[in-house]
Amino acid sequence: RVEIVRGNVSSLYGSGAMGGVVQVFTRRGTGAPAPYGEASFGSRDTTRLLAGYGGEFGDTRLNVSALRLDTRGFSAIDPRFAPDANPDRDGNRNESMSASIAQRLGRNHELGARLRRTRAKVNYDDTFSGPASVQRADQDLGMAQLYWDAQILERWKSRLTAAEGTDYRTDYLNGARSSASNTRGRQLIWDNEVRIAPSHVLSLAADRLEQALDSSEVGQRKRDVDGARLGYLGRLGAHSLQANVRSEKYSDFGRAETHFLGYGFDLTEAWRLTASTGTAFRAPTFADLFGFPPFSFPNPALRPERSRTR
Repeated sequence: RVEIVRGNVSSLYGSGAMGGVVQVFTRRGTGAPAPYGEASFGSRDTTRLLAGYGGEFGDTRLNVSALRLDTRGFSAIDPRFAPDANPDRDGNRNESMSASIAQRLGRNHELGARLRRTRAKVNYDDTFSGPASVQRADQDLGMAQLYWDAQILERWKSRLTAAEGTDYRTDYLNGARSSASNTRGRQLIWDNEVRIAPSHVLSLAADRLEQALDSSEVGQRKRDVDGARLGYLGRLGAHSLQANVRSEKYSDFGRAETHFLGYGFDLTEAWRLTASTGTAFRAPTFADLFGFPPFSFPNPALRPERSRTR
C-alpha cells in the first residue's frame, strides 16, 4: 500500500519533508502460504510479469517476489521540437526482486529483514550529440533492512532499524561508457513510543545517516547526519494536540532545528477544524551539489533551504 502525508513534516522525517512524505509499504506474508502472479500487456510492446510466494508459517512470515517490465516506449524528446534528438523509440527494461521475513519471538519481540534489488536499462535522448546518437543508462538499485521490534514495558514500544540503500548508474553513448556514479546510504534508527496515558503518547528517536558518492565526474564525496526527535500526541475529548521538535547535525552544513505544533477540534464526527505552524529544512542532495550526467546543472555553493508554514 501507499500512504501520503501532506504538508510540512520535517520535524518528523527530517530533510526534504517540507512538502510531505510518500511511504511505500511492500507486501508481507499473511495467511496460508500460497503463490500469486500477474501478467499484463499493453501498447508499445509493453509486458509486465509478476510472480511471488508468501504466507505465514507458524511464528514466521515470509514473502518473495520477482517482477519484469519491458516496453519499447517512445522518443524521449519529440524531434518536432528538437531536430538534433534521435527520433527512435526509447524503451526500458526493469527487473526486480524483493523478499521479506519476520520472526516473532514470544509476545513482545519480532526480528525481521527486507531486501529489494532492481536492475534497469533505460534508453534516452539528448539534444547535443546528434540525431544518430544512442544513449543508454544501466542502473542498479538496492535496499536492505534489518529491524527489531520490542515491547520493552507495557507502555513502552521500541524499534531498532539498520538499513542500506545503493544506487549504481553507468551511462553509455553509442555503446561506449561516458560516465558513472555510485551512491550509498547507511542508516541506523532507534524509535521509541511511550504511552503516558490512554490518550497521550510521547515519541523519542535518534538516528544516524552516512552517505557516500563515487563519481567519474567529481570523485568521492561523503556526508554524515546525526538526528534526534521528540514528539507528543494527545487527545482531550474533542481536542487533539500534536507537537514535534527535531535537531539534525550535518557534517557539511552544520546544525538544523525544525518544529511542528498542531491543534484540532472536532465539530462533529464528520467535521474538524485544524490549525498548525511549523518549520522545515532541506539539505542539497549530492545531485544538487555535484550533478549526475548526462543532464546536470550542479552548484557546489548551494546552501540548505528553509521554510515556515502556518
